[in-house]
Amino acid sequence: MGLVHANLNLKNPRTGDQMTVRAMADSGALLMCIPQHVALQLQLEDLERREVTLADGNRHLVPYVGPLQVQFSNRRCFTGALVLGDEALLGSVPMEDLDVLIDPARQRLIVNPESPNIAVAPVKSYTLTAGHPEEDPAWAQRPDDSIAHTRVKSLSWSAAEVLDTRRRLGLFADDWNDAGMDVYNEL
Repeated sequence: MGLVHANLNLKNPRTGDQMTVRAMADSGALLMCIPQHVALQLQLEDLERREVTLADGNRHLVPYVGPLQVQFSNRRCFTGALVLGDEALLGSVPMEDLDVLIDPARQRLIVNPESPNIAVAPVKSYTLTAGHPEEDPAWAQRPDDSIAHTRVKSLSWSAAEVLDTRRRLGLFADDWNDAGMDVYNEL
């Protein structure tokens, strides 16, 4: 399979600045990456610096900017972006959020044909309730840094699946709790 590119509309929801970029869709990458000139043109705020490991194994400290609205066809998501490289890159996390797929036969990015009109997000059934260790044996298996007095019930996941999901979602905890994220409440 060759490289897959798509035109994306990128927008700073705080300023309204927007532009269209040609981005490489890469399901092997995790996050959105944009070149420095795109971050500057959109006036994206430098939120923090993150260490990234490139495909060749080298590590670099790069800016993480946002918030960023990404639009493809009739799909839209909000994310942050690593400032890295000379072309925009759409990783698997925003692709999942947009509910878009790479069509390998036609080498293009497409809206999920199973949900052409609206993005669908697969979510397991869960209930958040106040809990105590004696009420739920799984509570004792949660890491010490878990959200106080909260438990996830009825997941039907193995302990390994719960811990893996918690670890992966934990990568976004700082972003979610950042004061700059309040802008999403106004959309």
